[in-house]
Amino acid sequence: MNSVSAALAALMDAVSGLSGQFGEGVASHLTTTAGLQREHVETRYQGQVIDFDTLHWRVLNDSVCANKRQNAMAHTRCSQAASEMFASTCREMTSNPPTLPSQRYNSTRRMACNAAVSYRPSVGNIQWAETSAADDLAEAECNAATAALLGSNDLDAIQYQRRVCAGR
Repeated sequence: MNSVSAALAALMDAVSGLSGQFGEGVASHLTTTAGLQREHVETRYQGQVIDFDTLHWRVLNDSVCANKRQNAMAHTRCSQAASEMFASTCREMTSNPPTLPSQRYNSTRRMACNAAVSYRPSVGNIQWAETSAADDLAEAECNAATAALLGSNDLDAIQYQRRVCAGR
């Protein structure tokens, strides 16, 4: 099973609401299959665990990869994979529909296609800032002025340190 099919299967299972349990009440079954309750979906796509919530057969964009927001690089990787997953799921479901597509299938396809259009992944790139020789010299001068202040109450030294360290 390729990754698109696996993601599609997980998506359909998560949002279908058909658990196969006969003990569910009719109201509960209708509420779930109509997408009236917030549902949490967690699936794996291209090596990334992608999680998101759905409500009214729509992906809640702010919930996509929400558990990775504290780590910018992990969130970027997850949100990029989620965006690709929504697009590939939409393409797959649109180009290969079943002979008699169910209402659930059509709702899931619309949900994936809407998410493919509306979801915008985060783009983060963290790297060390390049410093110039002037920046390095200014930092060294500030460090020297700060070191000179240790154990000193000289007003001129305090003012000098404040001046050379301004903005740092």
